[in-house]
Amino acid sequence: MRPKQKQDSRHAILRTVSLCLLLTCGPGCRMMPQLREKDMLVWADPILDSAKHEETVETETTLEDVASESIGFVKDLASDTAAPKAFESTLDEESFEFQSPTILKILYSDQLHFYSREHLRPFMLTLGGSAILANTQLDQEFTDWYQNDVRSESSDDIAKFAKVFGEQWPMMGAYLTASIGGRLLPNDSHLAHWGDRSMRSMFVGVPPLLFMQKALGSSRPNESPIASNWDFWADENGASGHAFVGAVPFLVAAQMAKSPRHKATWLALSTLPGWSRINDDNHYLSQVVMGWWLAYTATHSVRKSDDSLNYQISPWVIEDSLGLEMVWKR
Repeated sequence: MRPKQKQDSRHAILRTVSLCLLLTCGPGCRMMPQLREKDMLVWADPILDSAKHEETVETETTLEDVASESIGFVKDLASDTAAPKAFESTLDEESFEFQSPTILKILYSDQLHFYSREHLRPFMLTLGGSAILANTQLDQEFTDWYQNDVRSESSDDIAKFAKVFGEQWPMMGAYLTASIGGRLLPNDSHLAHWGDRSMRSMFVGVPPLLFMQKALGSSRPNESPIASNWDFWADENGASGHAFVGAVPFLVAAQMAKSPRHKATWLALSTLPGWSRINDDNHYLSQVVMGWWLAYTATHSVRKSDDSLNYQISPWVIEDSLGLEMVWKR
């Protein structure tokens, strides 16, 4: 085969490959900022432009030159192709910046993760353990032991302070203040992120908490003959509200901490509000366990939701490269 025929054949093959690439990722190429005209590599077709071939002295064309022309050809055609609406709704064409999902989409994702299969088995194990404690003498025996042998004036002072973190409305005010204030302060996104996650955990966990309190139907210590036994809809203390509300801020802080020592510290602190209810003889151990576990499941669901929503994959064409790009925002 003559050199010129080889060159023409090589161009034809690369044009075919370029068109295949265009059909695969061309619609997404428009999402990238438009390249200036002087930066574009213009495709010169050696077959259709026969007049230029007659005037041009034949020179040896390298594979790098042909590949560069092929990429320019794809860019040229991609500039006339509209991007699909699915990408246009999440990506800014001019700056290609990550666009955050709407609040409704975030809350919906939180609910999906909370009621996912991932949390079903741990919840059933926790429910089963609490059932054993509540419907036997174990709950009452633990309460009697703690009140007679452990409780003291010092524990009362600590419990009085720890109980504050289990108050629902003051904590919601603190989360809202952190969310807004963190955005106003320079370089303090962690505070806002902590407030956002804590509020979302409350929105996710409070409805099942209220349901479990009534569905289990147990009472407080020394409140009624039901005691810790489960009796459907008989009372409303099946799960400790203070244990749930008080655990949320510390569990969120534990998830955001990077050091294992800090994570362990925040995790230990998350048990104090629930412990204060045992110290004050206002809840049984099984009720505190249920409240704390609901808080853990809610905060874990919010974290999983953030992980699933904070990335975007899109076709990528820039300079002399073709491929896919993933944008992930922490």
